[in-house]
Amino acid sequence: MRNRTAVDEAHGFGTGRPVAAATVGLATSTASIGFLEGAVLLSRAERGARAPTTASRELGPLLGAAATGPDSGGEAGR
Repeated sequence: MRNRTAVDEAHGFGTGRPVAAATVGLATSTASIGFLEGAVLLSRAERGARAPTTASRELGPLLGAAATGPDSGGEAGR
């Protein structure tokens, strides 16, 4: 939310963002964090790198797309 607030402040709160889009973004972030936390726990329990490797492979494209989205300043946002 800090990132969104910074974008709003930088643009004079004129860019707007539908509540549903903000909610989906927050839910995706929360799910991603939970997924990574679970991978760390499994890694410790299994004493191996399988879980974090899988998490990285699965979340990489999702997080990469989010990092280059319209609010990120990345290439896709230009």
